[in-house]
Amino acid sequence: MTHSLLSFSKELKYARGLSANTITSYMSDLTDFTDYLKINNNNAFDWSDLARSQVLDYFESLRKHDNFKPATLQRKAAALRLFLDYLVTQGVLSTNPAKGLQVAKFQRSLPKVLTLQEVDKLLKMASQSPNTGLRDVAIIELLYSSGVRISELLSLTVDQIDGDFLRVTGKGGKPREVFIGEFARVAVYKYLASCNPPKSNADPIFDITRSWAFKLLARYSHLGGISPAASPHTLRHSFATHMLENNGDLRAIQELLGHSSIVTTQIYTHVSKEKKRREYIKSHPRSKL
Repeated sequence: MTHSLLSFSKELKYARGLSANTITSYMSDLTDFTDYLKINNNNAFDWSDLARSQVLDYFESLRKHDNFKPATLQRKAAALRLFLDYLVTQGVLSTNPAKGLQVAKFQRSLPKVLTLQEVDKLLKMASQSPNTGLRDVAIIELLYSSGVRISELLSLTVDQIDGDFLRVTGKGGKPREVFIGEFARVAVYKYLASCNPPKSNADPIFDITRSWAFKLLARYSHLGGISPAASPHTLRHSFATHMLENNGDLRAIQELLGHSSIVTTQIYTHVSKEKKRREYIKSHPRSKL
């Protein structure tokens, strides 16, 4: 069983080009399923023996005994379907026992979006940091100005900045160009000018980890009275939503975000409509009885 999981992880990385975070999540989900099978089969189990009933029993146990969100169950099911499809291609299984499996129907929750005032608060709090202010302002400005993912930001090198746009590598190793505004461009160059020793073209712009980026945004959110705390993805959501609210083209926003499907981008139209609905109810004298 372990050999199949290891070979599948290589398939995800080299053949499918999935991100390290996605691969880690999928492998964790599959390890949990493997442990379940071992426990229920006295530690003696082979993938070729897997039946659909075992798959259904597993997800039923998750629903009954674990407090997983529907979206988490969907991810676990997606990981299992993908893995079992792989075993079919390897001749281990003749059919996929998880094919067509629907574990939970759910309404995707609307993403948290900052107001312009909250973005300004984050930047103000970051600018007051005596040691890392220039770096942290540059990080926040870039995330909000371009809508890039945190993994894309942290992999940026100096030579990927070209005037008012960045060349980034997104999910699946897909390259794309995104624009940055004057505020972000000035903030980045101020930070780079402060670096000692100077960074070369091949150096990463920011020498921090993903977890540290979340921590610094949480800290500045707390200092600025922003609740719930902002994250790198909050700034990405805010980028897209604010562009739509200012009549940005949905297709253009899709390309800037690096979404493969316009359906993924359409979530931001719902965010924008929800804000308008709240304003209508609050402001119109005959909006409610």
